[in-house]
Amino acid sequence: MDATPVSLSPGTVIGTRPGGAYVIGSEEHAVGSAQEPQIRTRYTVQSLDTVTGRAVWKTVVADNTDSMGPDTGGAVATPAGVFTTYGKASDSYALLDAAHGTVRWHHRMPYGVTDDGDCRLSGAAGQVYLVCHAPDAHGDPDRTTIAQLDPATGRARWTRTAKGGLSLLGEARRHLVLGADPATQKLSGLTLIDLSSRILTTVRLSPPRPASAAWLLRGTLYLTLTSGSVRAVDPATGRELWQSNSTVEQPGPPAASATRLYLASPNGRLAALDVRTGRVTGTLPGRDDSAIDGSSDIPGAPVLSGDALYVLYGRRSLYSVDVKTL
Repeated sequence: MDATPVSLSPGTVIGTRPGGAYVIGSEEHAVGSAQEPQIRTRYTVQSLDTVTGRAVWKTVVADNTDSMGPDTGGAVATPAGVFTTYGKASDSYALLDAAHGTVRWHHRMPYGVTDDGDCRLSGAAGQVYLVCHAPDAHGDPDRTTIAQLDPATGRARWTRTAKGGLSLLGEARRHLVLGADPATQKLSGLTLIDLSSRILTTVRLSPPRPASAAWLLRGTLYLTLTSGSVRAVDPATGRELWQSNSTVEQPGPPAASATRLYLASPNGRLAALDVRTGRVTGTLPGRDDSAIDGSSDIPGAPVLSGDALYVLYGRRSLYSVDVKTL
């Protein structure tokens, strides 16, 4: 199956539900006088019916001039609904009910957009976490606090604090895995939080690894470069498992099955790699059609559903492929 490319409604898919998908949308509008106009960005979260493409509900979650919304502060889809950045100044977070999009509760962020610190919602293994960075005297991230949120109340079930500015990469073997942004510095180590004991441990990578981005999938950490290079790392030990050239330049977030890793470029070039060895086992060329508008945006992650892999490319297009034939 290699389907004809289709065009999507504007927005970013953040998750699915039975018969539908959750999408973040944004639109700009001018406010103020003609002499001193300001551009405000209105962010919405929508629940779309995947059969008709129509919105089941649509909720405005932010409307501000700082371009701060769920695309920067985070949004996570859960069975209970959508955890999202919320408020005119994006200074809160909220849970939108799955059925109607109504706000079940909302709380102020520990740090707002006018503070030196920042907070972001992240998801891992079905749980939602609030990850906040506190600055030092120079304004650089000095420590990271991570809190697991209770969907019923939005309050923290537990919190832990680690040194430095870290991002939540995911969960592996009942441990949360956090690391520094590899796009700003070589990744030299990982911080693990045991989900049973809440004990923090540090795993060193030797030598430090350069990467444009880091992704944790099915218990393996993948470090990607814009050149197409990929490294697989065991997050429990820091040991490199393999290094490979995927042949996909500027890869977006990957997807993984039990046997293969899938990477796609902004123009839809696709590569499948053996997760045990890194060997490229299949490729598809990029797309050259009217749906591509020259965008260099990093694409969303391919979506694997059974044997069908849906590949996003351009700004609002996708195609599907039967992975058994790749």
